[in-house]
Amino acid sequence: MKVSISPTDLRFVDDVLAERGHRRRITLNVPHWLVVPHVLKSTDLLAVMPRHLAAVLMDDGLRMEDLPFESAPFDWMLYWHRRYDQSNANRWLRDRLRAACSDLG
Repeated sequence: MKVSISPTDLRFVDDVLAERGHRRRITLNVPHWLVVPHVLKSTDLLAVMPRHLAAVLMDDGLRMEDLPFESAPFDWMLYWHRRYDQSNANRWLRDRLRAACSDLG
């Protein structure tokens, strides 16, 4: 299973597997992380995701394992349309997200 808006979107795990002569067989592409636990509970699929997110989404009957290879750290980015640069509501949300994530890195 892969979580992305575009089914052609590649992730770092695809690069690592390709370097080792392997590739994922993606049988399902879902648009949002919150769908993942429900799908995993009713299929034999697996998903690769950041540890912090997996810990939050863990549910009864699901298991979490480390990847069998090292993964380089990466940056999360916030994106918004420039017309909302001066929006008080948008700025408030960006500030809250930055504050909530400041302890993670």
